[in-house]
Formats: sequence, C-alpha cells, structure tokens
Amino acid sequence: MCPMVSLSRYKTLVLIGGGIGITPLLAVLRDLLVRHHRHHGHLPKSIKLYHCVRHADELSILNSVDPNQLSPNYEKQ
Repeated sequence: MCPMVSLSRYKTLVLIGGGIGITPLLAVLRDLLVRHHRHHGHLPKSIKLYHCVRHADELSILNSVDPNQLSPNYEKQ
C-alpha cells in the first residue's frame, strides 16, 4: 500500500522532523498539494509540521519552500 493512501484517511496529519529529516516531510506536503489541486478527496483537513534544528543555518533548506505554493492564501494570513 502506498504510504500516502494511509495518510489521506486522517483528518489531522502531524509531521515531525529534525535537521535534514525535513526533506521527506516536504515531499509529503508537496504530494498532498498536488492531490489537492487535482481535487482528490479524503485529504487531511489540518496539517501540522514541527521541525527542530540544532543550528540556525540548518534552516536554509526552507529557502526552497514557497509558502504560496503550500498555502495559496499565505499572503492573506
């Protein structure tokens, strides 16, 4: 069974990662976004992402994330 199939059955999805462990979580978020744009049903209604790092420079991976892509109303929030 595809991991995304099992993730899609939950109303709330909590993703927790540390350091470079954010990379697979970003892939999950991007996949959910694609599914949302394709109007696939049964997606989580709420997603919470927790990411911990030891040093601030480890946050640089987040520079590759476009908040507007992940949340189309980001600018309005």
